[in-house]
Amino acid sequence: MFSSNLEALDYIYNLLTAQKVALGLKSVWYADDEWAAPYPAAVLAPGGLLRVPYSTKTFQVALTITIFIMHANLSVDHRTRTRADLQTATDVSNLLHSDKSLGGNIISGTGFIASETPGVTNRPKGQNVISTSLVWNGESRQQFV
Repeated sequence: MFSSNLEALDYIYNLLTAQKVALGLKSVWYADDEWAAPYPAAVLAPGGLLRVPYSTKTFQVALTITIFIMHANLSVDHRTRTRADLQTATDVSNLLHSDKSLGGNIISGTGFIASETPGVTNRPKGQNVISTSLVWNGESRQQFV
């Protein structure tokens, strides 16, 4: 069972990388990478992690990963940015919903996209990019150390 966001982050990164052609993605990146991604791209960032006592010598662990689907550069006209942008985000969500246990590494049925929010992401050099933020949540258990 995963006990950290890093483990879930790497699993999702590897899954999206393996399926990027089928998903219509040109690249997959970690948020702390220095990326110059061709679009569309998936950028993964760890979110919060919460541990609470569950039973004798066991924590219930809530994991959160944010996946930014970077669709298009705002300098491209609107006609170029079609419904295909949102379809890419839906396809990523469906892929993650197809295995809600992340290969048996989280509690079965607890891994899911909790929210999908379209918007604009500001890149480090001030470039605005049409994006959709997907927030994935999952639960695991960890033994006390």
